[in-house]
Amino acid sequence: MLNRKGIGIELSKKWVKLGQQRLEEEVSNHTNQKILEGDSREVLKNFSTDSISYIVTSPPYWRILTKKTHEKKRKDRSAKGFDTNYGFSKNDLGNISDYQEFLNELSICFKECFRILQNKKYTSIIVSDFRHGSELVPFHSHVVELCQKIGFKLQGIGILVQNSKKLYPYGYPFAYVPNIHHQFILTFKKAVL
Repeated sequence: MLNRKGIGIELSKKWVKLGQQRLEEEVSNHTNQKILEGDSREVLKNFSTDSISYIVTSPPYWRILTKKTHEKKRKDRSAKGFDTNYGFSKNDLGNISDYQEFLNELSICFKECFRILQNKKYTSIIVSDFRHGSELVPFHSHVVELCQKIGFKLQGIGILVQNSKKLYPYGYPFAYVPNIHHQFILTFKKAVL
């Protein structure tokens, strides 16, 4: 709406089409907006170094819709006509079975983001912590560590509250298992001397 140029990257043809449809419906002048279909680990290599002035991303969550603890959520999504799996592509980071391998592959994306981002510019990464069995995985902390190792400087952590999500009685009455109804907005700066 501010006539800025925007480029999106999406792995799945289905979500590319949905993104293009939303641009057509919601943005009167969407000619400056593009959605590229492909694996961001590869597509980002095509961008020139220091060519992008702001990056916002919400990377895939590790196996988020395949967890047994999400059975009720899958039924709710199915009843509403929503997908219960984002795809089965071997290139989908969310389908990687090992968490450390998932983080390693995600790091490849963040390294490319660092390379293409202009100096003294910002990136915002939207993530949520999640449960894996009985363990709470502090995904936002892991993303902060990855990005700082690459060279990004953490500038701030915002909270995106999701008040419309249902509450579930996880663990009741045997254990305290909180619902997660927020995401973190991690904002980093590229500051190369």
